[in-house]
Amino acid sequence: MIPLDASVFILGVVKNIDYNTKNVEKALYSLP
Repeated sequence: MIPLDASVFILGVVKNIDYNTKNVEKALYSLP
């Protein structure tokens, strides 16, 4: 069983990666 702090941290990292990926995709689409 993962400690609560660790699972919250991992969830935050995953969300952050997902958010960054969307931003990268937007940046790529906005290139000429």
